[in-house]
Amino acid sequence: MVPFSLRGRHGDVQVAISTNDDPVRVGCDLLDRAIAKDAAYGFPVCEAAPIVDLYGYAAACGWIQLVRSSDASGEFELDPLSLFRDAGSPFAFFGVKPTLFDAPFRETRHDLTWTAHSFLCAVPDAVMSKSVEPVAAFSWGFTVANGTIEIEPAKALRLDTWNQHLPLLRASFPDWAFVESLAV
Repeated sequence: MVPFSLRGRHGDVQVAISTNDDPVRVGCDLLDRAIAKDAAYGFPVCEAAPIVDLYGYAAACGWIQLVRSSDASGEFELDPLSLFRDAGSPFAFFGVKPTLFDAPFRETRHDLTWTAHSFLCAVPDAVMSKSVEPVAAFSWGFTVANGTIEIEPAKALRLDTWNQHLPLLRASFPDWAFVESLAV
């Protein structure tokens, strides 16, 4: 559980990191039928859901996830769903108490390190403006070494970790205001 506060109410993000032992059940085969069914086996599955006593617009929030992978640039990059890549929104998921879901995998099992910084974020006026502030944060990921996958469990992050990602967020979404986190 990762504690947070949203609109004056305290809540928790329930995070579950598990091993993908059924790629078809979680839909990996829908992403790339040629490779996903077998390739995704053994990689992590992450589900994170906010639990808070708020409803409707008061419970509207979203997930912004940034990932760093040694088989890519090695720098943190935005991790939107492909269908939202050109939507002009920084959120991977947005809604009333939205669940973050991710099941990353690779076609091969070459050595690599993959780390995600996942932020539950609020828009101060629910859905009326393009202003974003973090309310909860955690990291998770996996390493592949000598063909063996080791899953890194979820760890709460300090909210001010958000600030290291502000240059990328602001450059990627200039029409949005990303509020600096003063919380630790």
